Amino acid sequence: MLQRKILTTLTGLLMFSASTGFARAQSDPTAVEFPMIGVGFNQTFRLNVITFNPCQVQLAVLDSNGMTLGTQTGTAGGGAGTGRVNLSRLDINKQVSFFPQRKELHATVLLQPTTTSPCQAQATVEVFDNFTRTNWVLTPGLVQVGPTNMPIYFGPVGLTFEQTARLNVVALPPQPCFGTIGFIDTSGNPIGSPMPVSLTANQATFADLTGLQAGIALGSERPEVIGVFTPSPTTAPGVCIPSVEVFDQLSGYTRVLVLPGPIQ
Repeated sequence: MLQRKILTTLTGLLMFSASTGFARAQSDPTAVEFPMIGVGFNQTFRLNVITFNPCQVQLAVLDSNGMTLGTQTGTAGGGAGTGRVNLSRLDINKQVSFFPQRKELHATVLLQPTTTSPCQAQATVEVFDNFTRTNWVLTPGLVQVGPTNMPIYFGPVGLTFEQTARLNVVALPPQPCFGTIGFIDTSGNPIGSPMPVSLTANQATFADLTGLQAGIALGSERPEVIGVFTPSPTTAPGVCIPSVEVFDQLSGYTRVLVLPGPIQ
């Protein structure tokens, strides 16, 4: 009975592989990538990977300059047939030394089968408070990055006086990333000028928009803004990973992480 439940669960996970970061690989390695995610003082950035069958797992966390902050490599055994899953974990928690400093981090996972069966794994990133251990952000990885020859729009997100929206973009190795990033309002009008992007592999950059810049006024409805990444016509598919964050200006803590929606 237990084995049947596990197999049913795995079948369901396979159906959602494109949207949840569930990865399957045959003989070639599969990369699970994450967008840039900001952490503040006294917060931990945790990369989790669970595997359901034998698979070699390589975890890494990099900063916005492409510098590696931590790595971990291992071979997981067990699997669904034994009723077990295997967890690999990498924590980064000493990159922010004072309040309200922030650091933008990028996680990546490489999965390599160790048998003829494909890797079956799922990866997430958490950001949590070191004192209370409370989660602030949790997001799955991306096995496939959406089309990059068309503009990528993010869903509307609201801002208050003390909040900033940050549109990040990171270059997926080994290719570079070229394009522009910026914000529009819900009527499609630009807010400020688009910022050009020219990145080498693993580098990242961002554009910020405060609540005041978005037009918030005392007693008015909070403004909803939309992040837009427009790749250059020569950009190859899957070389840029954009995301939108909303963070508190006072604490530097990330409150919201927005990934491109399924309409892309």
